[in-house]
Amino acid sequence: MLSIRILPRLRRPDMAALALLAVFACRPAHANLLVNGSFETGPAPGAMLPLAAGSTAISGWTVTRAGIDYVGTAWTAAQGARSIALNGPGPGGISQTFASLPHALYTVRFYVTGDPGTLPNLKTMRATAAGQTVDCTADITGHWEWDPGWNPFMFTFQAASTSTTLEFYSTMSGTSGATLDSVTMVLASTAGVPLPGGGRVALEPVAPNPANGPARLRLVVAQAGPVRLAVHDIAGREVAVLFDGHLDEGPHEFVWEGGAGGNRAPAGVYFAELRARADRLVQRFVLVH
Repeated sequence: MLSIRILPRLRRPDMAALALLAVFACRPAHANLLVNGSFETGPAPGAMLPLAAGSTAISGWTVTRAGIDYVGTAWTAAQGARSIALNGPGPGGISQTFASLPHALYTVRFYVTGDPGTLPNLKTMRATAAGQTVDCTADITGHWEWDPGWNPFMFTFQAASTSTTLEFYSTMSGTSGATLDSVTMVLASTAGVPLPGGGRVALEPVAPNPANGPARLRLVVAQAGPVRLAVHDIAGREVAVLFDGHLDEGPHEFVWEGGAGGNRAPAGVYFAELRARADRLVQRFVLVH
C-alpha cells in the first residue's frame, strides 16, 4: 500500500533533523566539510608563530593541549603556504567541531611529516573523532625544509551525534614532532542514517519560497534506489520532471528553473513531489514573477 506523508507542517523534531540534513545537501558531493583545511586563513606567521592552547586565531580551528607552532616560511607546506607543527612548548593539538549526521561515515584525508632537521627521524601523531582514532608515523630521514616529505593519510570514522570534534595531536614529548597540513573531510556514506519519520528519503522545504526564479529542491537518500522528483501545479498536473532514475545514498540537489513544457510556468501554488518506492513526500511552494 502506498504510504503518503505531507511535510509542510512537520513536528519540531523532524524540522530539526531536516535542518541538519540541509547542512550537507547544500554542498557539492565532494566538498570539504571542514573550514580552512589547509590552514591558510589566520594571522601572518612569519617563519613560525607559537599559539597557546585555547587559541582560535587560525580560522575554524582551536588549539588544544600544550599549544602548537603555526608555520609559515620555516618550511614548504603540503598545500598553500602554511602548515601546523603539532609540538609547540610540548605535545599540542588542533581541533575543529562540525555538525554531523549520527551513524554517517566520514572520510578525512590529510598530510603528515615532521619538523625538518630534528630527532628522532620518526614522528608520530594521532587523529581522533567520535571516539575513533588512527595513529600516524612519518619518517623525515633525508628530508629538509624545502622538501619536508609530506605523507598522505586517510581516516574513516562513524559519527555518534549531531556534533563531532575532529582533533589532531602529537604523541611525542618535547618541542619537535609531527607536522600537519591539507586536511579534507567528506561525507562518505549515509547508509543506516535514520531519516525523519523512518523513511528511505527526506525532502526539504523548497527554497526560496516564494520563488522568483530558480527553486532549489534538496533531498537525502538513506537507501539507494529508484527516485522520481517532479513538480505539480495546484490542479495536480505534472509540469516538470527533475529526476527519474536511480540515486545513490546521500544528499542531492535539483533546481527547477520555472519551465513547463518549454514555456515559463505561470505564477501560483506548486507542489514538489518525491517518490521513492512506497514513500511519497510533498512540499508546497509559491512561484511569483
